[in-house]
Amino acid sequence: MAKSDTDQVFEADPLAFMRKSMVVPSDYGGTVVRNVFNHKNSDTDGGAALDSTLTVTGGVNLVGYAKLTPIQKTSSENKRNMYGMQFRTPEGATPLKGDYIAVYFLPWASNHLTKMAIPPKVPTRLNGTQTAQLQPDIFFTAAINGCSVFVTGTAKAPTVIHAGTAGQRSQFFDPNTGKPIANPFQFGNARQHWTGLFEAEMGGASYGAIHSGDYRSTAGSQTTPEAEMFRSFLTQEYRKTLRVDTVEAWGCVFGVRSATTAEWAFYLQKNVEVTMTKLKKGGVFGPKYKPVTTNLGKRNVPVKGKDGIGKRDSDNNLITKQVDNIVEETVVIGMPVQVVKFFPGERVADGASALIQPNQLKVMFDNLF
Repeated sequence: MAKSDTDQVFEADPLAFMRKSMVVPSDYGGTVVRNVFNHKNSDTDGGAALDSTLTVTGGVNLVGYAKLTPIQKTSSENKRNMYGMQFRTPEGATPLKGDYIAVYFLPWASNHLTKMAIPPKVPTRLNGTQTAQLQPDIFFTAAINGCSVFVTGTAKAPTVIHAGTAGQRSQFFDPNTGKPIANPFQFGNARQHWTGLFEAEMGGASYGAIHSGDYRSTAGSQTTPEAEMFRSFLTQEYRKTLRVDTVEAWGCVFGVRSATTAEWAFYLQKNVEVTMTKLKKGGVFGPKYKPVTTNLGKRNVPVKGKDGIGKRDSDNNLITKQVDNIVEETVVIGMPVQVVKFFPGERVADGASALIQPNQLKVMFDNLF
C-alpha cells in the first residue's frame, strides 16, 4: 500500500497539518511487536523497578513507522478531523517501509520514565553519499492523557522523556475502600513526582516540559478553560441542530527538525474532542428539539413478566424478543485549539497557531458538516 495523499501532505509540512487536524499517536502494534527498551517494564517478571527509566537503545529501535488513518464512523458515531497513527517496528513495516511515514517514536510504559536520545543529523558527504542510518525529521511520542513529557539537551541532539501511569497514584487512600493506595506519588502530585525523577535522572540540565495541567484540568475532569469556553459557545450557537454532550481535552507532543539548520523544535498540540447529538424539530407536544435517531436493525431484549423479572422457558432459558435497535446519531469532532512550542527556549504559541476563537471555531465546524 503506497503512501496516501494525507501522508504526503503531512510529510510536506507536518506543522501546518498539526495546526488543522487532531492526531492520535498510538504505541507499537501490528503483527510484529517487541520490546525496544533496554529493560522490561515493572509489570513483567524480572522487569525494572517501579519509576525507573527505560531507555530506547540501538539505532534501529529509535525509528517507528506509521500511516495517518482517518478515525472513521462507527455504527452510530460519525468522527471527523481525527487521525490515528498506529506505529510499527521496522519488522512490522517490512517489506514496504517506504510506504510508511518514518519518525523518531518514543513509546510510553506505565509507572516509568521512557527515554530517547535523538542523534544529531549526519550531513550528506561531498560526494553525495548519505549515512546508512535513517534520519527522520519528525518526532512523536504516544498520545498524552495525564502524562508529562520533558525535552533536554541541545536543539541538534535532544533527549526526550515521557513519564506517566495507567494507575491511580494521586491519592493516598482508595476512595471506595479506604485502603492505602500502593505506591502513591510523592506528595500525591504527579507533576512533582515525575519532575523530581526526571531531574534526578538528568542532573541540572535545562529543559522544557509539558504536564497534564497544560492540556487538561489537573483536577482530572478531562477539560480546560478553553474547552469549557467552546462548550458554552457551541451549546448556544448550535442549540437548534446539535446537543453538545461532552468536550474533552488532551494533548499530543511532536517535534520537527529544520531542513536548513538541522535543529529540532518540540510542540504541544492542545486538542478538544467534542461529542454532539444531532437534533431535529420536536412535535407539538414534548421537547422543542429532539435527537435524530437511526435504526441499526434488530436486537434481542428479555421478555419481562409483571414483576419486572425476565421470563424463562421450561429449560430455564431466558426468553427474548426482537425489537428495533434505535440509537441517537452522534458526531465527534477533533479540533486542535493551539500548537505551543516548548523546546528549545521559552514556551510560546506557534506563530500561525494562536488560540482558536469561538467565531473561528464556528467556521471550522460549518466546513466539517
